Amino acid sequence: MKKFTYLVIFLLGFSLLFSASSSYAALVPCGTGGTACTLCHLITGIQGLVNWGKNIVIVVALVALTISGVMYMVSAGDEEMMGKAKGFMKAAILGTIFFFCAWLLVNMTFYILGASDNISGITTQGAWYEFKNVTCK
Repeated sequence: MKKFTYLVIFLLGFSLLFSASSSYAALVPCGTGGTACTLCHLITGIQGLVNWGKNIVIVVALVALTISGVMYMVSAGDEEMMGKAKGFMKAAILGTIFFFCAWLLVNMTFYILGASDNISGITTQGAWYEFKNVTCK
């Protein structure tokens, strides 16, 4: 069962590597074709990183919960394997909760500090992490 778990984790990481490499153009929106990087590009790049990280955390959490659920069902009453499956599920849930609590902490910090909704001509749509209709020159 340990080999199966390692295989699934390896295949997941391998697939995330190739799916992420196709979206690098969205993460780094400047520096190609003679386009100089500006503050606008930095802000949209950070937005891309935040969205990419959020999506990765959600996918990893769902895969981890699925793997732990399969481990629990396959255990067939084996107490040791059931314990490992429960521990894996607990770690996946706590990791996801930790990520979203960190997100909430950053969001509340920006809210309390009064983050501006207009940064160098780039207007947010109500939140510090949502930039819409941004065209950088």
